[in-house]
Amino acid sequence: MPQESTHNTKRLTAIIHDAIGSDASIREGLHDDAAIALMDWGRAQAAHVAARLAAESPGADEETIGSEAGILARLMTTISRAVVYRHKQGDDWLVKVFKRLNKTSQRVYGANAPVMSDAQISDWIAGHAARSDDELLRDLLARFTPPEDTWDSTADSAPLSDALDLPAWPPRLPGRAPHDSPPDVSSDTGDEHD
Repeated sequence: MPQESTHNTKRLTAIIHDAIGSDASIREGLHDDAAIALMDWGRAQAAHVAARLAAESPGADEETIGSEAGILARLMTTISRAVVYRHKQGDDWLVKVFKRLNKTSQRVYGANAPVMSDAQISDWIAGHAARSDDELLRDLLARFTPPEDTWDSTADSAPLSDALDLPAWPPRLPGRAPHDSPPDVSSDTGDEHD
């Protein structure tokens, strides 16, 4: 990869890292270990997204980069919400969440995106009550990680938890209460995780 392209990929990765790292709603409701795992996974995915964006749009503007970061944040938030709210909602809600996950994964990764089949969704829903939040979160992260052969090995993917101030983590924004109920996942319009 040419040096200019590598520099651009690293710049894009840093911008996407900052965007997902500053969005506390992504990890809302998760215990620290699960939240750290989610954020580390997101950091690795940011490197993948940045490499794709650098290849497709080398001169991407801030709005385009922000949009890509927002889609990745939406994928991360939907994964965490599936785990956090799985007991409070019925199976129909979980089916909608998984359909949303599949669509968002395709927006993040493109045509070869990892998705769950209807049978895999049914199996996940049937077995979720017997598994811990941490197990389910790690399972979903594995399912929505693209194959390694599609990754740009030059991108920086050091764990985001290295940069987090863990004693105060996850931060709460002033005047903002945690979500008492899950967001509407029936549409794919944008910022339902806010």
